[in-house]
Amino acid sequence: MDDVEVVRNFLDAMRDRHMVTMMRLTTRDMLLSLPADSPRIGGREHRGRTKAIRAMGRIMRICGGTLRIQPESYEQEGERVNVRARVTARQGRQQLDHEMTFSFLVRDRKVAEIREAAEDLDAWHEFWG
Repeated sequence: MDDVEVVRNFLDAMRDRHMVTMMRLTTRDMLLSLPADSPRIGGREHRGRTKAIRAMGRIMRICGGTLRIQPESYEQEGERVNVRARVTARQGRQQLDHEMTFSFLVRDRKVAEIREAAEDLDAWHEFWG
């Protein structure tokens, strides 16, 4: 399995809400780095599989499970796989619909790091803040 396939499998598991599969596809010391701090999600960086998965769980609770990450492209760049994606979610009447880049570091066929960058940081703050 190459690095792009690892990332695809991780995003598929996230879409399908298969938390056990997601955890199996990550390193114990993985890092989730969000675009910014959020009082509702927590700090910007979440180190360790358990903390990262908990942050993802908070994200899903905030939006009532409506988060959708629709990959538009996968690009292998050295040790990283960069994924451009359309991200949508709802909370009440508020809707999020914007482009993001997810930069995955894959080590030994496991996700070791996810760095998220939002194209519109103001929209990200308004929705998740």
